Amino acid sequence: MSGSRSRQKGTAGERALVKELQSWGLDGVHRCPQKDDAPDILTALIGRPLVIECKRQKKANPRAALKQVLDSEAPPVALRAVYIKDDRCDPFWVLPHSTMRALVEALTDTDVQADRKHPDDTCQGEGYLPWATSCDPTH
Repeated sequence: MSGSRSRQKGTAGERALVKELQSWGLDGVHRCPQKDDAPDILTALIGRPLVIECKRQKKANPRAALKQVLDSEAPPVALRAVYIKDDRCDPFWVLPHSTMRALVEALTDTDVQADRKHPDDTCQGEGYLPWATSCDPTH
């Protein structure tokens, strides 16, 4: 694919993601000006800025895309995420540890560090996981 067609494909993917995020109820979702160190999309989630790198390619490199969003120009408190839509595949998200932790804390209204349990307390026996028949902490 030529350079301009590749950019058009990326721009179309960014616009589609903006519309999808708006349909989810996120306000203020917009594409950022295309600069080398700017994220593709900016919005807010759980009261913090959320910067998103959007990749729509034949086969995107999640690690490279994550590095790109982590290195992007954004406030230190910003949540960061990568949205990847490979050709003819379902899209998926890649989140750095800090973003996942912030989401878990916000959704559970807890401080993950304060509520961390002893490893043996996390295994609640049969039935805890519907697909697990037994709980063996050695696996």
